[in-house]
Amino acid sequence: MVLHDLTQVYRYSTKAVLLNQGKIVALGEAEEVIREDTIESVYGVKVKILRDINVVIPIT
Repeated sequence: MVLHDLTQVYRYSTKAVLLNQGKIVALGEAEEVIREDTIESVYGVKVKILRDINVVIPIT
């Protein structure tokens, strides 16, 4: 399955691959891949991951 919504990936996936311009940036367990530092490095956006409710929120 391919998902682009990071919250859905974090909530429902056990494994994840994070790509940047076609190259693998992170691969593994979803909680290991969907991290604040990896999201910021790929998307250039600061995020906060609220682990207790499984949500990825952009910080402006």
